[in-house]
Amino acid sequence: MHSWRQLVSSNLDVRRHPPSNYSLDEPWNSPGNQKTETEFKRAFGDTFLCPKLASENNPSKPALTCYRLITGPGTVFIKDAPPKLSDIAGDPSHKIMLIEVPSLIPVRQPKDITVQQAIDILAPSNPEQTISNHRGGALVAMFDGSVLYLPLAEDENTRAEYLQMLKSAEPNMIRRND
Repeated sequence: MHSWRQLVSSNLDVRRHPPSNYSLDEPWNSPGNQKTETEFKRAFGDTFLCPKLASENNPSKPALTCYRLITGPGTVFIKDAPPKLSDIAGDPSHKIMLIEVPSLIPVRQPKDITVQQAIDILAPSNPEQTISNHRGGALVAMFDGSVLYLPLAEDENTRAEYLQMLKSAEPNMIRRND
């Protein structure tokens, strides 16, 4: 299994290229793929990291990220096949695709979060809890490519609104792998 960040890296900037010897036939953390980490980090550096955290990206460690894709039931990311824009239920500018989380992981690690984990970030039961790298809210990327700062939900109406924004697919959506 591979991270979406690794898979989209070749589409980000024509002047930077992901390592050509990275193998999708091997696990993301296989010895062969680990050998390409230095080249990947040189090409993409802090691309997948909040600028506020750039100092956390130690040159001797793998490139890090604080951004997670929202996957699983209720989202368009429920199968191995990539979704189409037409799979999104409603206006893509009102549906959350990515969310910033407080913990860092290697960019290539295929670790994402569920709708419930995302709502726990945007509407924490304890408002004093560290849920983001930004005080009082979190950065999210919408399906139309826009990035928003969403303040923490302080009431049930806002929580319900955020929950609808997190659900990118129609209920019981079945996607074809075509």
